[in-house]
Amino acid sequence: MNSPTLSLQESLSLKCKIEGIKYQSLNSDFKVLKLKVVDVYSGPSEIKKGSTIIAIGECISEVLISELPLHITGEWEYSQKYGHRLRIKSYIPVAPSSKDGIIRYLASGTIRGIGEATAKKMVERFGDKTLEVLDNSPEKIKEIKGIGQNKAEVIIRSWKNQRNIAELLSALCTYGLSVSYAKKALHHFGTDAVKIIRENPYALTELQGIGFYRADVIAKMNGIRADHPERIKAAILYIMENATYSEGHCYLPEEELINRAGKILSIETPAIANRLHDSDMSEKLYSKNERVYLKYIYSAELLVSEKIINMAYSKNELLLPVGNLDLTEEQHKAVVSSLSRKLTCITGLPGTGKTTIIRELVSILEKNGYRYHLAAPTGKAAKRIHEQTGREAKTIHRLLEFGRDGTFSRNEKNPLEGQFIIIDESSMIDICLMSSLMRAIRNGASIVLIGDCNQLPPIGPGNVFKEIVNKGLCHVSKLTKLHRQAENSMINIVAKKINTGESVGLSRIFGEDYTFKRIDSPEEIKREIMKEVLGTSQIQVISPMKRGVIGTMELNKSIREILFGKDDENGNNLKVGDKVIQKYNNYEKGVFNGEIGYVIEVDKINGYVVIKYDDQEVVYEDYETDEVDFAYALTVHKSQGSEYDYVVMPVCTAHYVMLFRNLLYTAVTRAKKKIILIGTETALNIAVKNDKPIIRYTTLGEL
Repeated sequence: MNSPTLSLQESLSLKCKIEGIKYQSLNSDFKVLKLKVVDVYSGPSEIKKGSTIIAIGECISEVLISELPLHITGEWEYSQKYGHRLRIKSYIPVAPSSKDGIIRYLASGTIRGIGEATAKKMVERFGDKTLEVLDNSPEKIKEIKGIGQNKAEVIIRSWKNQRNIAELLSALCTYGLSVSYAKKALHHFGTDAVKIIRENPYALTELQGIGFYRADVIAKMNGIRADHPERIKAAILYIMENATYSEGHCYLPEEELINRAGKILSIETPAIANRLHDSDMSEKLYSKNERVYLKYIYSAELLVSEKIINMAYSKNELLLPVGNLDLTEEQHKAVVSSLSRKLTCITGLPGTGKTTIIRELVSILEKNGYRYHLAAPTGKAAKRIHEQTGREAKTIHRLLEFGRDGTFSRNEKNPLEGQFIIIDESSMIDICLMSSLMRAIRNGASIVLIGDCNQLPPIGPGNVFKEIVNKGLCHVSKLTKLHRQAENSMINIVAKKINTGESVGLSRIFGEDYTFKRIDSPEEIKREIMKEVLGTSQIQVISPMKRGVIGTMELNKSIREILFGKDDENGNNLKVGDKVIQKYNNYEKGVFNGEIGYVIEVDKINGYVVIKYDDQEVVYEDYETDEVDFAYALTVHKSQGSEYDYVVMPVCTAHYVMLFRNLLYTAVTRAKKKIILIGTETALNIAVKNDKPIIRYTTLGEL
């Protein structure tokens, strides 16, 4: 057929058989398929029955191996590089009607427990009604010789699963959702997935990656009206979840919540206010003093505040001797306070001796026979404590013995055994994790929170450490004097200057461990970053934002091209050796937000990927790989709690909205051996001077 020079698109609807898979993505359902046209329902006149075409799009392997023909809809498009292809929009398996077709289908390996011999027996018994029997009266298969109770259960369970996949795919593909969400929905909702979603499309918001807006499109297609109670409820909960986990708030003022909801729902606010106070909303929300909380967030704030009240100014009975003459006066006082009180905070810049204090505390506690625990919010931070002290250190999640259901074994009924709990990098602890930690501390035990309150607030809700320090909710030791060794570190000197707002002459400060390169355009900055990446494999790129030429998404793409060459048209395929970061807490797998690992195996046939983290190997099914992202370039928030030998960071006015002092400070203090800032002095000065506090709605201080 004659091909035009410009891209053309025409809708079509076909019945096709899969003749082959020309390409399939390693970590998604994207495939390039060779199809034989069985029937043409609508489409270009040049597509005939019996012709062979190429199709691209998402299609799960379970459907392909069933050997069933597919009813496919999509767009017939042309590109100069690939020629004519069908871009798949939706596909539905077409059940066979002939006896031979049913036997081939059942014996294809799709249904567990059925081979060719069993398939023939079933068709001999039920004929062309075999599939109807499996759908409506599956227990009848036990009438067939050789199919006992156990085998029947296996067959029926597998059949229902396959039929659910087909049904769910049919519905979700029609709505334009990725087929990977079909697997997520089945995993989350079980065999009732279709029923649940049809009755309430907003149930989809329970799936990671599907927010209110996508569910709302589906709901509108199902005819749900704009002021439907379930729509208003879903919008309110979406706003509260987003405010909590994207903005870090522990509550929203009621008026602000209602106004936000009015904007995204496009309805009058009185209906929203009335819905907010309906009885069923109290299942997840708590309202007090015209503030609206997620219920568990309020409970967490309340518990932490009660623990602080009980512990803050309670003293230990014995003041243990402190005799280390190498401690500065500040450090000495901090150690004495930590040993003589139930709750203390120690905060200070890099190089002021926080690690020295941890070593001294551990030494004294061991000499006097006290049991203690060392912990930190992240695996990297815990590993660093271990390296610096020679003692065991755990993440807080592992210290509290997390379970696959997301709960902790250590709590009020089963408290930690240690008499002292020492937590480093405490600025990263959100209100939920602090609540869990406080629950697990036995009566009479002491806790020492150590960190740097000048860093960014935690990724999760609240700003616990900074609130405790700034509002003096317990005894706080502030370290200001740089250690003798730290005084020679340009990283520490620059960090201190940034923290105090000193920007004059910053671009003229150079040393073995600090460089500022003046480059104006984002494109040139990116090229310079790539040069640095080529220079050493130990470098970590950190950027203020995700999007843009020098955002983490583009930087990750370019760095991977250096390592692996250009990706295929679908992009983002995980490869062995890829450096990745976990994006969410996954208690079932025991891997948490911010943990960095490396891909060690990719099995495209069986559809899984294995990622090696510091202390474990984790298997991800193909539909779960959206839980990780590439980690060659990280946002500053994602880099918290970690240290890297070499760090390079763009500082450009293209990231104007993110140029804050504490963000720049946090990035600089991630480097151990060298920090390289690339950009303009204007952007650098904006960041240094911008000490506008990040406002988070919390009530910890009030409570």
